[in-house]
Amino acid sequence: MLENQKGFTLIEILIVVTIIALLASVILVGLQPARTVARDTRRLLDLNEVKKGLELYFNKCGYYPGQPVPDPPPCGAFMQISTWQELTDALVGSNIGVDALPKDITAGSDYFYATDQNGRKYILGATLEDPNSSLFTNSVHDDKLTFAVPFSCESPVYCTRL
Repeated sequence: MLENQKGFTLIEILIVVTIIALLASVILVGLQPARTVARDTRRLLDLNEVKKGLELYFNKCGYYPGQPVPDPPPCGAFMQISTWQELTDALVGSNIGVDALPKDITAGSDYFYATDQNGRKYILGATLEDPNSSLFTNSVHDDKLTFAVPFSCESPVYCTRL
């Protein structure tokens, strides 16, 4: 055997790689709650941005986005809408400076929008990942209004409205 050999043996390298992998997995597991809070916070920020667009629309049309009936200016007669895509179409197509609406960052999840029967009140909702989040202290619950699409504002759905 040569006594002046330099370098690491295969076993030493495998031990170091295993230790690094274990440390990386512990760190990633520890970051998961922070990622969940960040995504939930992003959802609430998205809803606040949509609220600004809704106010611009209300100032122009006199009601919150509904499905316009063709012809009567400036926004058409009010009819309730019930999907996020319909809301996107209404805001983007209304010439108020809204180019797009945010979408939920989790695949398969969507934001909610509904208006009352005359477009004077609205409700926005987002499903949060953490059903025990402290963010729910600001969530609204209003069973007195009739919306086009009934949805529950109980945890894990966060709701905000006018």
